[in-house]
Amino acid sequence: MHDPLASLSERRERYRIALSGSVWGVDARGDALEVVLTDLSATGLSCVSQTAPLPGTQLTVHVQLHPADSVPIVGEAVVVNTALRADGRYHICCRSTLPLQ
Repeated sequence: MHDPLASLSERRERYRIALSGSVWGVDARGDALEVVLTDLSATGLSCVSQTAPLPGTQLTVHVQLHPADSVPIVGEAVVVNTALRADGRYHICCRSTLPLQ
């Protein structure tokens, strides 16, 4: 199987999955972070948000796939980096510390 994203300066050893769905995270203080999921892999996820959590922020991640009434999958992740996009939102990269289940 050919990964169309592999040519983009890719460091991953496994495939990533591009999908649509919603993601929300809860940090250690209990503050919610609502994001739009852009991709998911065995070792992390990438998403876009209106706010930028600091690198090192621990999150409990809930991934709601379609259909909307399905049970979300949950895991633990840490924010690795954030970058401001041209549209004013932030691109957030997270590394999984507890796999999604």
